[in-house]
Amino acid sequence: MKSKRSIISIALAAAIIALTVFLIVFFTDKSYNWTENYSPDDDLPYGASIFKSLIESDAGAGFVNIEDSLALRLNPDSVAPGSNYILIGREVYLDSSEISTLVKFVEKGNNAFIISHSFSNALLDSLLEVDVDEQNFNRRILESVEDTSVVFNLYASGELMPGGLECTYLRDNIPLVRNWTFFRWPLTTRQMADVDVLGYLNGYHPNYIRFRYGAGSFYLHSSPLAFSNYNLLREETFDYVNKTMAWRNEGVTYWDDYNRLFQWEAAATGSTGGGSYQHDDGPLAFILAERSLRWAWFVLLATGFLYLAFATRRKQRPVPVIHQPANTSVEFAETIGSLFRMEKNHHKLTRLKMRLFLAHILERYHVRLLDEGDQEHEAAMKTLAERSNIPLTELEELLRTFVKVTGEDDPRGRGLIEFDRQLRRFYDQAR
Repeated sequence: MKSKRSIISIALAAAIIALTVFLIVFFTDKSYNWTENYSPDDDLPYGASIFKSLIESDAGAGFVNIEDSLALRLNPDSVAPGSNYILIGREVYLDSSEISTLVKFVEKGNNAFIISHSFSNALLDSLLEVDVDEQNFNRRILESVEDTSVVFNLYASGELMPGGLECTYLRDNIPLVRNWTFFRWPLTTRQMADVDVLGYLNGYHPNYIRFRYGAGSFYLHSSPLAFSNYNLLREETFDYVNKTMAWRNEGVTYWDDYNRLFQWEAAATGSTGGGSYQHDDGPLAFILAERSLRWAWFVLLATGFLYLAFATRRKQRPVPVIHQPANTSVEFAETIGSLFRMEKNHHKLTRLKMRLFLAHILERYHVRLLDEGDQEHEAAMKTLAERSNIPLTELEELLRTFVKVTGEDDPRGRGLIEFDRQLRRFYDQAR
């Protein structure tokens, strides 16, 4: 019987898991992770796989993917002039050794394209003319405008895209307010050379600049959202990106996928209408972003609940509760008393009480009372009086009452009542 119940439980659990998988696979709406990671391997809305594919397909002289520090993988002395370096991310980071490598790379006649909402302070400080006594160069060089959408445009002796390119920030297909960064104007380099503005945001905020360094140039773009997968699906965005990257050299292109990982992802907050939206990536963000991993996670949760429902039952037979034997001494005494009252044998009850009394003084005071005619009777009475602190006269009166009750008729039990009263007084007052 037990084996049959186990088979039924297992079959029921398997059916529930199968039903859960079916519902997840066929009835769960596919959702996307809208985090701005700009990963070249993600097809998510704010990944950069399409942008990388465009650059790689147009890199006629070769394409190199850098997955380690620039100081280790990019040797400016061995790179042929006319090469390109590209880095895209939400907030990029370059340490001092990588900045030194990149500066030498550009100085020898190569171009560096860095596309990010924010830039390394150390890089900006080493290239642009800033006041070294003031802190946070990044914030001083960059400003921002808050809106749900902006218009981008490119300039090269005139507007390259009549009407511009409108770009909207979305989360779960909902337009949200965000900060769009741009460069302060005017800016100058450490060599006091002018900075060329190649692109504007909303018509007058510079978001794409170029400044020459040695034989090469740095290109900084503060709106990576335009290069994301979601926006590149539009034809006008495709045209904008092609024109933005038109200043590339003909040489090898080096794509930096290492420093992109050093980006800080803050909680994005925006509002539409009267409501507000806040996005916070937790530890399950990556699992829930991948469809197969999300199914596996839900199945794991369902299995855990089924285990709690079926496998945590009590598996051994219940142990019966053994109650402690009840003390029935009082009930027994009441029953015996009732029998004696029904029998109305006062003499018998008096003798029983007397036997109990003699047993009590023998056990407690170690005194054995003998018949009154015995020579040791008087000495035993005195010993009992001393040890119990009961006057000798009361003890003698107790014995006389006993003799009187047992020696004459007592149909109403008055003698028995008096004898019982004297016994109770002894028990209450004896020490």
